[in-house]
Parts: sequence; C-alpha cells; structure tokens
Amino acid sequence: MPDDHRNDGTMHTRGSSGAARPEDEAVSADERAENGIKMLESAAQSPDPGMCQKAVGQLLSQGIRPEEVADFYIPEAARRMGEAWCKDEIGFANVTIGASRLQSMLRELSQIGARDSEAKADAPTVLLIVAHDIHHTLGAMVVSGQLRRKGVSVRLMLNARPHDAAAAARRGNYDAIFLSASCGEKLESLRKIVDSIRQDQDQPTPIVIGGTVLIGSTDVLKKTGADYTTNDPDEALDLCGLNNKSRQRLTHEQVS
Repeated sequence: MPDDHRNDGTMHTRGSSGAARPEDEAVSADERAENGIKMLESAAQSPDPGMCQKAVGQLLSQGIRPEEVADFYIPEAARRMGEAWCKDEIGFANVTIGASRLQSMLRELSQIGARDSEAKADAPTVLLIVAHDIHHTLGAMVVSGQLRRKGVSVRLMLNARPHDAAAAARRGNYDAIFLSASCGEKLESLRKIVDSIRQDQDQPTPIVIGGTVLIGSTDVLKKTGADYTTNDPDEALDLCGLNNKSRQRLTHEQVS
C-alpha cells in the first residue's frame, strides 16, 4: 500500500513544521560529527581493511579538514573502542586491529599538506618519546602532527628504553623533551627515563610529561622528576619558552 506520508522530495516552505531553524542546524552539525565518529569506529573494526580509508575519504569529501580528522575524529574513535573493550563490548583483537588502522590513517593524513608544515632551519626542536613496551602510541602520533603544524621540528621515538632515550637526547641537542604516557603506565618507568636523560646532559633540557597518565596519577612531577605536566601542546611549548620563537638553547636559569 502506498505511503501517503513519504518524503516526495519537495522543499518545505517557511513556517511549515519542517522548516529549518538555526537551532536545527547546530544540532545537525553535532549529529554529523557523531555520525562521522561512528562511521570511522565501525570502519576501523570492519573485516574489510579498506573501509577505514574509505571512511576517512568520505569525511574529507564532506569538507572536514584533514587536521580535524587527525586531531578529533580519529582519537575519539580510538577512545570509544578502548572504552568498549573495558566494558567487554568488543574483543582485544578488535581494538588492536582498529587502532592499527587508525594509526595508518594518521600517517596518511600527515602527508596531506606536509610541505606547508615543514619546519624552518631555526625552528624549535622537540624529542617526543614513548617508552618501551607501550603499545598505545596513537596519542603521541596526534601530538606529533599538532606540533609539526605549529612549525616545530619533531622526532618521534617509540619503544624507547632509558639509555636509548638518553642517547637520542644527547645526539639531537633538542630544545625540549616530551614524554607521552598512557593511563596505567608506571611512573617509576618514566622516572628511569627522566633520570637517564638528566645524567647524560651537561645542560638541562626541559622535560614535559603528557598523556592519559595524568588523569589517574598524582604527584607526577615529584615521582618522575620531570619539569612540567600538561596535555596541551601549546601550553607545553609555552612552558619551555618555545612558542612562536625561533630555536634557542635554554639556560638553567630559564628552566628553573
């Protein structure tokens, strides 16, 4: 039987029950964002490995900027998968595969406009470290992209042991060292990295710890020996005296 109330494609007139209102448009934007996150989350767990790339392509085709996909959509999709795993709603394999696919999308997105975000010769330099045996590296990759778009020269070091981190810090002569740590990561492990770096330096480099480790931990500075803690890349650069400045080596007095 025909449905007399189906949408026939005609446009509603002003004042009709279906006319668009400003508040409807705001809700629609939120709904579009929510739909985009759900689409990406579903694609990351799909049996078809190509679905994640297609989902990102669809978001870009809707006019969403690559950096917005990288900074908001992908991290939120990953967070929701992690939350679903904690609630036993999805398996560990789904989270692992999904996170790996999302990280691949981050790497691809980082190539879009890479020429515009190339660091200048006098740009501040940052060593961004993720400790050994830490598998949640997506957050560090997001931060790395954000810093590079701000004109910072970044070296991302994954799976770093204390002596490796110290050697990299010494050879690179960085302006700041950032440690990205996940919730549940032992502060003692971070302390060993900080101590190893400190012992191998004649001139101290400011060390900043960020990541979800800050959510459930207390006295992070005291327990790790780092200089600062923050999850805001701009604040981290400000704390180290590097925001909107060309490269300069900080003195001990400036750090303390």
